[in-house]
Formats: sequence, structure tokens, C-alpha cells
Amino acid sequence: MPPRWLGILWLGSVAAAGPAVGECPPAARLREALASLDLASASRLARFQSPLPRDLYADAARKVGQAVAAREGDRGFGVMFAERPIKLVWKALNDEEHHALDGPYVPVRRSEVIDGTPRGESRLLFQSFEKFGIGRWWVSRVWLNRELFESSGGRMWEIVWEDRMAEVDRTKPPVSQVASRIRAIERSRGSWLLVPIADRCTLVEHFSWTDPGGFVGATQALVAKKAIRDTVEGVVRLADDHVATVPHTDPPFVRPDGTSLD
Repeated sequence: MPPRWLGILWLGSVAAAGPAVGECPPAARLREALASLDLASASRLARFQSPLPRDLYADAARKVGQAVAAREGDRGFGVMFAERPIKLVWKALNDEEHHALDGPYVPVRRSEVIDGTPRGESRLLFQSFEKFGIGRWWVSRVWLNRELFESSGGRMWEIVWEDRMAEVDRTKPPVSQVASRIRAIERSRGSWLLVPIADRCTLVEHFSWTDPGGFVGATQALVAKKAIRDTVEGVVRLADDHVATVPHTDPPFVRPDGTSLD
């Protein structure tokens, strides 16, 4: 891997030489930017041993502003080069208590932090999805990857989650409010990775390894890729429509190392 300083210099040259400051550069330069990163240290590989399907980055680089997706068994992968500042997309990912807003955003019906500080470095998150009498609920431990952020010189911003359904009391809200109608998923883990390419160009990578169980699990292959694309693009829409227009001051958003974002 090229030394970290070389990648930082390259990113600066892209911003200076591009047609407009902050726009995503051409596909070849997007691929070069990724080659300057130690992507193997991100959780998708380091924790979950899940290589990205062949050519997914290249496909996304050719389709700036559109999410591309792939599925391998229970594992789903989504990639997008979004022409948005990294701080804006990061806020949308961490604004979990608004993920259930109506609109083509995150496909959940409920989203509540039930332990820890919303938007903080670690929290326990309850979410559920339900439509036409079919759905699932889940609880995840969500944390910000401080170590990756610091080791990458602040270039790799990551959120990681793993399911924690066994740690919650199913007789108490919010779980008790849905458990009589829908079942819990079997298991889930994954990550969101953001990398700033330019002022207004951010790599968005989504990885999920989920087994919904039952009928939903059996039909997952039919809808998984579309659901991944919708989720990645929905987060970017949430950033534009909600995070960028509605004040969010309490609690504050933080970087992966816990420092204030604003």
C-alpha cells in the first residue's frame, strides 16, 4: 500500500485539478483514491472476513450518484460515490432516531436508541420493519470505530453493528409492542464505511450479514439487491431532506474518535 501521506497528497491534487472543487473525479481517479487506502483494516474484512464482490467499486465509480449492490448468501454489499460532504452523510447515518421518517429513506418502521447516548460512540438500537402483516424486529449494539479512524489519519469513518437480541427484555417496551405480531431476526451484523474523496465526494460502503429467518429469509434473494440500493440511496436522501434542513443540536454529532463534529 502507498504511504498515507501519498494518498493525502493525491486527494489534494484531485480537488485542485478537477473541473470544479469538490466534485467527484473521473472513474479512474476514484479507483486510484481507493487504492491508497488500507481497506483490509475496515470491519468488512478485518472483523467479518467478507471481501467485496469483484468490480463493485468499479461499477460505482462509473455511476457516480447511484448505488450499486451485490449479494452472496446472507451477505449484502452496497457502494456509492455520493457528491455530498462526508459530514452530512455521517450525520444521516448516526441520526438513527429519525431513520423511521416517512419517505424513501431507511426502510424501517421504528428506530429507537434504548441504551447509551443517541449519536454517541456506542449505543443499543431497537429497530423494526413491518408491512402487509410481515416484518421483523432486531436490537443491535452500534459503535463508532475509533481505532480505524485514528489509524487512517481521519480518512476512514466507520459504524459497526452486531445483534444483541438476547440482551433485551422482550416483555418490556419497545420490544413488547411488536413481539406479538412479528418475530425477531435470527442474526445480523455489518458496517457502514465513509471515505472523503473530495469536499463534496464521499465513498459510501454498506455491508450487512443478516439472516431474517422464516419466510422473509427464504424470499430474501428476490429483493435483497434492490433493498441494499434503496437503503444506501435513502441515507443520502435523508441527509439532503432532513439532516441538512432541520437543526440537530442535542445530543451533538461526533466523529468516530468522539470529538464534536460541529
